[in-house]
Amino acid sequence: MATVPQRETSTLEDIHGALVAERSKKAYASGIRQVVKWIQQTNQADALLSADGSINLAAFSYDDFVRFIVWTMQNTAVKASTMSGYRSAMRNYYKMQKVPLPSQFDGDLKDVFQGIRRITATSEQTTSVKDSGKRTLGYGAYDALRRTTILAMDAGFLHLFLVLSWNLMARSKSTETIQLGHLSYEEDAVGITFFKSKIDQDGSKRRDPRHIYANPLQPHTCAFLALGLYLDCNPMLAAGALFPGSSQRTRFGKGLKLALMEDNLVGSSEIGTHSIRKGAATFVSSGSTGGPSLVSI
Repeated sequence: MATVPQRETSTLEDIHGALVAERSKKAYASGIRQVVKWIQQTNQADALLSADGSINLAAFSYDDFVRFIVWTMQNTAVKASTMSGYRSAMRNYYKMQKVPLPSQFDGDLKDVFQGIRRITATSEQTTSVKDSGKRTLGYGAYDALRRTTILAMDAGFLHLFLVLSWNLMARSKSTETIQLGHLSYEEDAVGITFFKSKIDQDGSKRRDPRHIYANPLQPHTCAFLALGLYLDCNPMLAAGALFPGSSQRTRFGKGLKLALMEDNLVGSSEIGTHSIRKGAATFVSSGSTGGPSLVSI
């Protein structure tokens, strides 16, 4: 997990850097590398790259970027969503270089990507291409995972991370960053407050705690029991992270993969950490079409 500078020591560079998440920075850097690679493969390095190998925006034009996108669609298996990420990377590159963004990026390029998505959808409809992304974790599979993870010899980590992610309908990134100080007494529930999320990067929205409840009739599903076991197995936890250490969601992802293999669940290769949030949202809404969308719950 990236180290976040404290308020007291933050520089202007830190403040500007905080506008883009670390994961996005890595994705942008990867996207720019793909553009540079294309420039080199098409023998345009002398014309479009600077002496240090970076893209020369004084020479690189909007038309060059569109040609890169078309070439990528024709010659690689890259998904439309990934190509859209290249667009975001290029927009960020212009911003970082303090060069005005060509107006076509906000106009013509939208039409280009709409056309790409339609071509891709038509192709997938008429072929046997598998759906991209991770599949939803069904309740039956979740129940099997709880029974497996509660037996794991890891001081309760995998089980609690799984149960909290499901009950809070949280991304693994959010679960990873829960602090002990974020837990609160809410009468018959335990409250957990998130001060930042993917859709609220600056923490400006109302911060009401999300509630988790006990389930004494099914102990292996009980969030209270999962939390109690974890705290009992980790008596040295002090103020700070509930899951201390770096890359705890990566640790969870690896443990989840092993648990899926142990349970021999059908389609386990298509299940990842985000499948938990998808499954919880689907389960809690029962697939209703009369209420809010699944992802907005």
